[in-house]
Amino acid sequence: MNNADTYYDLFDKNMHYWRTIFLCRTKKALLNSLYLYPWYCFKCFYSSKHVRGFFKTVAWSVWLISLGLLFFIARDNAILQKQQNINRYVHAYYNDNAEVMMELDGIDFMFSNLEVMPMPVKEYREYMKERKKETKEKAKDGKRK
Repeated sequence: MNNADTYYDLFDKNMHYWRTIFLCRTKKALLNSLYLYPWYCFKCFYSSKHVRGFFKTVAWSVWLISLGLLFFIARDNAILQKQQNINRYVHAYYNDNAEVMMELDGIDFMFSNLEVMPMPVKEYREYMKERKKETKEKAKDGKRK
C-alpha cells in the first residue's frame, strides 16, 4: 500500500501543524470523509493559540467551580454533623424528663417527614399542650390502677 495513494502530509511552518492533503480514491473515500478529514479539521481548529487558550480557560473554570462546590459541600456536611451531635446530646440529657422528650420527639417528627409541611408555631404549641394533657391523664389513670 503506497502512502501517496491515500494522502500525504506537508509541514506548514506558518501554521505549526502537519497539513494533510487528501487525494480522492474510490477505495479510501469513506476513510477520508469519516475519519481523516474530520480529524484534520479538528487539528487545524485546535492549532490556533486563541482556541487553545479558550479551552484552557474553560478547563480551569470548571476545575475551580468543582473545587469550590467540594469545599461548600464539605463545610455544609460538617455543620450538619455538628448539629446532629448537639441534638443527640440534648436527647441524652433530657431522656429522663418526659415532657421535654415529648417536645423533642414532636419536633423531630415534624421535620423528619419531608412530605408533611411543618405546622405553624401556634398550632404546634396547641398540639403539644393536648399531647401533654393526654399523657398526664394516662399517667394519673396508671397510678390509680
